[in-house]
Amino acid sequence: MSNVTVIFRTVAGLETGGGHLMRCTALGYALKDKGCDVEFSVNKKAPNFVPLVKEFSYREESQQEFLSTVRTGKRDHNVLIVDDYGWNMDNDKECRQAFPHMVALDDLANRRRDVDLLIDSNLNREVQHYRHLLPNTSIILTGTKYAMLRPEFRTERCSALKLRAGMKGLKTILLTLGLGNNVTPLNDVMQALRDLPKNIAIHVVSGQTGTLDTIQRDKRFRFYGYVTDMVSLMKKADVCIGAGGSSSWERCCLGLPSIQIVLAENQQFIAQQLEYAGATITLDYKATGFSKCLNKVLSRLIHEPNELRQMSLAAAAVCDGAGADRSATAIIKLTKPSQRLIHHG
Repeated sequence: MSNVTVIFRTVAGLETGGGHLMRCTALGYALKDKGCDVEFSVNKKAPNFVPLVKEFSYREESQQEFLSTVRTGKRDHNVLIVDDYGWNMDNDKECRQAFPHMVALDDLANRRRDVDLLIDSNLNREVQHYRHLLPNTSIILTGTKYAMLRPEFRTERCSALKLRAGMKGLKTILLTLGLGNNVTPLNDVMQALRDLPKNIAIHVVSGQTGTLDTIQRDKRFRFYGYVTDMVSLMKKADVCIGAGGSSSWERCCLGLPSIQIVLAENQQFIAQQLEYAGATITLDYKATGFSKCLNKVLSRLIHEPNELRQMSLAAAAVCDGAGADRSATAIIKLTKPSQRLIHHG
């Protein structure tokens, strides 16, 4: 058993989406399994946005409220883990005296940090992308071997890949563009999907189903709000139309071919790398003729099932679902000087 106490500081909401908090909860489960005490500090209303955090001890507070408790000495955890684009090196320095060990989860490589360990689980991310942004003593772990997924993805990986091996064509589509404010692109994608053959089932996951155009609600579309069992929906699907971010690694773990829709600049790197790997077909939502391009891609996949099978194999090779466990092990080793890690990707 470990005597390590960990606190996460992260965010979720319509503007930031749910990816930060989702991967933190995945890492939180892995740390708890290794005997750590885990607590969360999240922005107000985040637990309603990603209810999984309610399975942990948590506090709803703004970043400034959190930092205020740090200044007054009310935090006594061994490790602070931060996953927040709005956090910077000044915030790190402010927390240095309060926490013996500090960890950053990031995927942008665009700002300086003062942490002991940084983990970026992007495909083809390399240590050199961060070396100039961190102290020389910082440990940097990169690559999809550290992609943080909930335990059920690793558990169901083998059975999902067996199902993919028997894939006979495109019969079911999973459409999920994340937990952020994506109503307009979701409606646009659904409008394009209405031209597909009538025998194709379409499962739509969105936390904002009540605001979707009612014209889309024909019998082929089945709508879901917040989903706790995403694994089952992914296993049933032959292809996913999805956004970038942490859900990309979930799809890869289960060998689910994807048409990845780039909705924001910070999704470009992941989308490009996955397309290079052959795991996805990437489309830019803001590009001219987006809907026509989407229809052409789907038509091709319907008539070329072998392409789906090849994409599935490529996706499965990207991520094995054990990244949360590896990351948790690295964090615990960080607290034991005799076991400190070396830098590697």
